[in-house]
Amino acid sequence: MIGFRFIIVLLCAAVLFAACNQPCDQTADRERLDEAINAFYDNIERGDKEAHAAVFTDEAIMMPDGYDYVQGKEAVTAMVTGGEGWVFRIRDRKVVDTRLSGDIAYTVNDYYYTWHAEGSEPEWHATKNVHIWHRQPDGSWKLHIDIWNSSGDTGD
Repeated sequence: MIGFRFIIVLLCAAVLFAACNQPCDQTADRERLDEAINAFYDNIERGDKEAHAAVFTDEAIMMPDGYDYVQGKEAVTAMVTGGEGWVFRIRDRKVVDTRLSGDIAYTVNDYYYTWHAEGSEPEWHATKNVHIWHRQPDGSWKLHIDIWNSSGDTGD
């Protein structure tokens, strides 16, 4: 009888531990996701095209406004790092929504961007995006799908 009670108590303790531990895991996942998102935008701000490209998964899909989609790390890297002599920047980003569930998360953002020749005045365009992030086996987060389109006005 003592053995049975011990097993029941042990099982109850395991269930309670798992239930209490879940928010900690979610908090850690959210912190790692936030770090990846911040790194993505920091890389853009610094103009570090290689680091910007490194944030994407190997199977990444990019769906830019007005262009065909590109798929795969090589194609996405070519798009992000191409355009020598051009400057890509983002300003006034507002996070519209963020959700995390298991190994998948998404963010929805509203912002202004410029893609202009180096040395020329920026021309700001209102846009919005959806990013789908995928947690990697090592626990880090990478951007898997990047979709954006124009909002139609300028931020001048």
